[in-house]
Amino acid sequence: IVGKYDDIMAPNSILNSAVVGGMDRYGRPYGTYMISCMACGGGARIDKDGQDSSVTQFNPWDDCGDVETEEAGPVMMFFRNHEKDSGGLGKYRGGVAAENMITPYGSAVTFVGMLGSGGYVSQVQGMYGGYPTPAAYLKLVKGSDIFERAMKMEPIPHSISELDMVQGEHQDIFPAAVARQLFKGDLFAMKYWGGGGLGDPIERDHQSIVQDLKNELTRLETVERVYCVKVDAVTLEVDLTATQNMRAARRKERLSKGKPGKKYIQEMVERRRSRNLPEPVLMLFEELESFSEGFRNELAFEEQFAYSPDRKIEKKGVTTRLFTLTPYVDVVENADGDKLAVCSQCGQVLCRAAENFKLYCLIYDRDPAEVYFVPNVPKKDWMIFREFYCPGCGVQMEVEGTPQGMTIVHSIEVKL
Repeated sequence: IVGKYDDIMAPNSILNSAVVGGMDRYGRPYGTYMISCMACGGGARIDKDGQDSSVTQFNPWDDCGDVETEEAGPVMMFFRNHEKDSGGLGKYRGGVAAENMITPYGSAVTFVGMLGSGGYVSQVQGMYGGYPTPAAYLKLVKGSDIFERAMKMEPIPHSISELDMVQGEHQDIFPAAVARQLFKGDLFAMKYWGGGGLGDPIERDHQSIVQDLKNELTRLETVERVYCVKVDAVTLEVDLTATQNMRAARRKERLSKGKPGKKYIQEMVERRRSRNLPEPVLMLFEELESFSEGFRNELAFEEQFAYSPDRKIEKKGVTTRLFTLTPYVDVVENADGDKLAVCSQCGQVLCRAAENFKLYCLIYDRDPAEVYFVPNVPKKDWMIFREFYCPGCGVQMEVEGTPQGMTIVHSIEVKL
């Protein structure tokens, strides 16, 4: 780590951007990309939420600009909003991203395409138990009746989630979309990337959750099912007793469902050997093994670890805390001089400090659809959320957005 501990920030994205070109209203050639692509969310910080809709990876000080700069071209924009739960969930959530929708307007010829990624997976990881973001998406409605609805003073969509109210040919398109000719009334709706979450979601502050509900940045379903907070849907008052019980139940559930690291890896090794993995993962493995010596070494290490003898490490008397490795893992020294990684909340010994502590956690593969209640959930045949829990208290120490069966990342190496 370079700099201060307080400078730590979860990842955020580069951008997804629509590219628009054709003839403007004066018959002149025109081409540009939509500056709204700058409206990504920043990653959560070590002690606060990420910045909403004003950060991209290559320039943390950018600005998505006024909408008039985009409507100077041959397009009309119907909305530009924050999308609920588009940032990674966590004790501190990632900054939410923008969504917008355009149609050609005042132009005889308009082509629109998309420079994007992530239709099946998230490209933004979480950190220290926070979740990756949802995936990106692009929606197209050919020949919509939106102008007819406006002339009749009928409701028109003000978010992508409301697109079902318009008639026309609805299409879900992968975010890397070739340019295609669109006409007035064809709707091109885009969602950008939020920032990664940080920290165990069930530790999120109640007041921050209520404020997000007021600002329409999260869903009540998310609050109850992921943050484990009971909120009255009308008054937005928090039931503290019910919340405490829900969070205790979630930790108990983790301790029950999570598999000890060695058992989890044994089962994962057997799935690899029997090729009991989704087709996209098998194709990925074949490609990686064909050229990556590092990947082959990781596979070999996990096969050896899976069937190595069990051992138990104890604190052995008075221990000295040496430093914080993550918000949930401390490195301590016991009376014999051994350096150990322990849970900072309950003191559970995980392993020697130089080892990958995630291998000694309880591990559970979660379908992303259990975390995000949005249209653009990562597809589980391509990506699952691998959760790592403390075996002692059940705190969520880490999360990997990863293909099923993929090797476990040694994300923080300690050299003493």
